[in-house]
Amino acid sequence: MNKFEDICPICGQEIAKEAVERGDAVICPDCGTSYHKACWEKAGGCVTFACPSKPKVQTQTQQPYQQQEQQQQEEKKMKYCSHCGKEILDEAVICPHCGCMVGNPQYTYNQTPEPDIPSTGLNVLSLFFPLVGLILYIVYADKAPKKAKAIGKFALIGVAIGVVGGILWGCAAAMMTSLYLF
Repeated sequence: MNKFEDICPICGQEIAKEAVERGDAVICPDCGTSYHKACWEKAGGCVTFACPSKPKVQTQTQQPYQQQEQQQQEEKKMKYCSHCGKEILDEAVICPHCGCMVGNPQYTYNQTPEPDIPSTGLNVLSLFFPLVGLILYIVYADKAPKKAKAIGKFALIGVAIGVVGGILWGCAAAMMTSLYLF
């Protein structure tokens, strides 16, 4: 059941396939989860929920005094899972109890952020339909501020053109009506 996963569930770093061949990575013999060797040793075994290789927790009466003192120092490097509330290692990216992501992982799945450059199509759309431009401005305000600013400018220009055009149209209509009355 030896499977190879690219991400260590403790530190969230990528595990190179060559690391397994060099012996710098460990695959849990029971559940097949991949770990960096240092992470495996630090955790004392597998951190996957219900895995037989998961380190056993001893009661305080079973632990010698030095181990209790060392454990208290290590507890300072713990955090709580935001999903299930259980205590986990501070370096953990995936909760061993519930399997949810915790913290900010230091890896991405080949995600390239969308560039924050103004879009000509959205600008023209917001020029002719300022209400749509306002909605797009609100949507992009946090994700892409440069794009949102450009959309907002074109929406305002569209409103200004509409107001000026409406005034001119009204004046022209009034002039035409007055010409027909005489």
